[in-house]
Amino acid sequence: MPHTIYTARQEKLAQALDQAGINALALNPGPSLTYLTGLQFHLSERPVVALFRPGQPVHIVLTLLE
Repeated sequence: MPHTIYTARQEKLAQALDQAGINALALNPGPSLTYLTGLQFHLSERPVVALFRPGQPVHIVLTLLE
């Protein structure tokens, strides 16, 4: 994966989570998710959740209908 502004932001987040002793961060659609990934989802009745874990790739959970 090429190093982008988003990977740099995710690495900074991973460091902060690690320093705080937090294993994971889950985000739903909104400004924070867009800031960290560049992806824009709208809030709907179907869940969209991005999971950030230090040292792991980002996992995004969403339905097929999205």
